Amino acid sequence: ASVVSIQAKDTENGGGTNGSGIIYSLDQNGNAIIVTNYHLAYSPSTANKAHNIFELYLYGADSTKKINATFVGGSADYDLAVLKVTESEVLKTSGAMAVSFDTANTKLGTTCLAIGNPNSNGISITRGVVSRDSEQVNMTVAEVTKKRRVIRHDAYITNGSSGGGLFDMNGNLIGLTNGGERDENHINYAIPSSIVYAVTQNILKNCGDGINFAAKTTTLNAITVGSETQTTYNSQTGF
Repeated sequence: ASVVSIQAKDTENGGGTNGSGIIYSLDQNGNAIIVTNYHLAYSPSTANKAHNIFELYLYGADSTKKINATFVGGSADYDLAVLKVTESEVLKTSGAMAVSFDTANTKLGTTCLAIGNPNSNGISITRGVVSRDSEQVNMTVAEVTKKRRVIRHDAYITNGSSGGGLFDMNGNLIGLTNGGERDENHINYAIPSSIVYAVTQNILKNCGDGINFAAKTTTLNAITVGSETQTTYNSQTGF
């Protein structure tokens, strides 16, 4: 398994938010890098604009097998955040593995699997197809409103799915789910894996010192202009 469920909160008793994440890297000592959505990690009441506590769970794990993680950094512009796990016994003794990235352009009609934590009921899988391989969608994330490049797909996702993986039938990551429209058409979105990879590298290079928490502004060659829609997504009401 390469997907985890995430509970993010400011205090142990705080309600916080629930979502998903992918295992970006993992070593034999249980050290891991987790990638999720920035709108899941975001907390405007803290100094670094991120929740203080991140609790992760593997598929099928009970509540006693908690994996603690810390916030490394993120980008509201790309709706991506990076968490760090240090020497987790749960990960060390599990069958978990890092995702395999497919950074090529995803083709229209590709069958896809969305793996995440919908409605915080535990990790599950839904199936769909890619209906647009590149689309510009207007989204509001952590009070930043701008057009973001996404993949459109119809694999069912809902609250709690944010940050989960969108995979092809070979198990390669093609995107990170980050939102959708609440209607019967199942129009959902994912950040292309090429952007996920590039921004994660940026965050790991420029953050993690306890001082800098934001990715450096950069131009990513992976970003191309696609068709535009008038869809507006708000992280406070969407998923």
